[in-house]
Amino acid sequence: MPQRTPAASIIQRRRPSLPPSPALVAEQIEQAEARAYAGLEDLYSISGIPETIDWVREACSSLAAVHLAFLFLEAFSLGTELLGWKFVRDTPAVLGLPSYAIHVPNLFALLSGDFWKPTILWASTSIFIPALFAYFFNLTVHSVKRHGARIKVVRYDYDPVTFNIVKMLLTSAVYGNGLFDGLVHPETAFRVSNSQYGGYNGILMSTFVGVIFSIWEGTQR
Repeated sequence: MPQRTPAASIIQRRRPSLPPSPALVAEQIEQAEARAYAGLEDLYSISGIPETIDWVREACSSLAAVHLAFLFLEAFSLGTELLGWKFVRDTPAVLGLPSYAIHVPNLFALLSGDFWKPTILWASTSIFIPALFAYFFNLTVHSVKRHGARIKVVRYDYDPVTFNIVKMLLTSAVYGNGLFDGLVHPETAFRVSNSQYGGYNGILMSTFVGVIFSIWEGTQR
């Protein structure tokens, strides 16, 4: 019986073992993919991302969140216009990346009347006066009979429909038609309107959406 030489034994040991069929190769690939996906799912679960997404969704799924989102957008647009941006320095160019200029809000503008006049006007037409009317003209207040006595039930402290309607009328009157030019300086009204996305029509659009969301939320009840 012939004996294998050492070189032949080394070649035999180094020769890779091939799978018996293509079906087995596909099965092994599927098993590897399944293990990889299972590992990613476990990593995704322990990362806290699902809980964060659920929390954000719950926080945004309310009528108050819709109104606050529009008010924040309006306030951010107004603040960007009134404060302006002040140059600080350029970032160093490293690793072949270009240099960028760094700008920060000019907080010294808070000390000037040019900042507070438009801010007070916007806050009055978009928050304070609509909220005042929404508190007193609150159609969500109704009486119910419980245990032989009638009590008042308040769904919202501020009627969202009234809030948006009053905000819509004020926006159109102050920024669109100039009906209060005797009380409001036209230049101040223009600065507020010009700072918003789409002008004062952007604010009107937010009131339309607010009314639709308020009615839709009411029908769900």
